[in-house]
Amino acid sequence: MKYHDRNSFGLGGKMGSNGKRVEGSGDLILLRGRSREERLKNFIDSFTEEEKAEWDTDDEEDENGRHSMSFEEYVSHRLDMMESDGFDIQDYSKVADPGVLHQFYYPPEKPTDEECVQELKDCSYQAIAKFNSENSTRYGNVLLVKANTQVLCPYRYFITFKATNETNNQQETFQAKVNVCFPNLDKVVELVRIKTAPNPVYIARRSWTKLRVTSSRSPAVLTPSHRGRRVEALLVKTKPSPTLNFPRLSSSVVASVSILVLVVFHSKC
Repeated sequence: MKYHDRNSFGLGGKMGSNGKRVEGSGDLILLRGRSREERLKNFIDSFTEEEKAEWDTDDEEDENGRHSMSFEEYVSHRLDMMESDGFDIQDYSKVADPGVLHQFYYPPEKPTDEECVQELKDCSYQAIAKFNSENSTRYGNVLLVKANTQVLCPYRYFITFKATNETNNQQETFQAKVNVCFPNLDKVVELVRIKTAPNPVYIARRSWTKLRVTSSRSPAVLTPSHRGRRVEALLVKTKPSPTLNFPRLSSSVVASVSILVLVVFHSKC
């Protein structure tokens, strides 16, 4: 099974949080569509058939029926990340690539055990405490809505929850990104906010040029199949979008690391 290096494909933002800058020319236009399905179709259609055919994938499945990410799945995942920052995503449970977000707790369709629910509650209360401290508010009475997860350090939660303002008894929906970190599985709140509307996504016009990826720290490493590829220049207007930065590792190393982190995650949840 092949694992993809996507640092050069579908890059989001002119400057990402990892310090990489996309340099190129061409005006940007808003990705339009009345529904997510229509926007996804328009996004996919913005690539040429040649570019779609160049996507490095195969049909091999592992023992659990999971496969490497297809072109359509990658574009869908990228759209989810850019529009919702990872809080509202589709079902990618059959995708085996490292770094992909997965729906974790979507009651009642996707419940989880009580230990994991309690961990999500602990993360949510820690997040709302951070929000109260930074904004001089008094929100409490947390109610979980849903959560996504990403294998990371060893894992990261994207939690949506409701909390009630104890001052006026008004309920708000919040979004929190919480990292569970080695070596002691400490919880670190990376982001907490009142839920926002979907981000507008901008794509380059058809007069594309080859883009160059540079970094203030080190040059980007591109795989042979992606080197020199013409790519879509994407930009979230309101704020930098999260990026998927998959290390360039051999499949065996990636698989071993992924298994190790998954063992830690599943032993916890």
